[in-house]
This record gives sequence, C-alpha cells and structure tokens, in this order.
Amino acid sequence: MITLEWLKALHERHPNALHFGLMHVCFHNKRQLGQAYGARDATKMLSDLPAMLRQSYPRPT
Repeated sequence: MITLEWLKALHERHPNALHFGLMHVCFHNKRQLGQAYGARDATKMLSDLPAMLRQSYPRPT
C-alpha cells in the first residue's frame, strides 16, 4: 500500500512524469487452478502472464 500511495502522490505532483495503470487479476485459489489446468500448465500460464500483459497493454509513448 505504501508504494501505491507514493505513486499517487508522485502522479499528483508531476502528472506527466510517470504513466502507470493498475489491473486486478483473480486466479481464485491455487487448488482450483491446479485442478483445472494441472500444476505444470498453471505454472507456465502464470509465468507467461506478465509478458502477455505487457504486449496487450503497451506503455504510452
């Protein structure tokens, strides 16, 4: 929470200095994820997620 408050304060003081966004991703619980996809596939999907999000939501220039 401290990081979020710091980013908010920075953005209020310098609105053009930093562009960021927040996204909430819900995976339910580990057991459901493992049962639905298997532990190996679930781990692969979770490790691929950051790159997929960066590709889908590029930083503004």
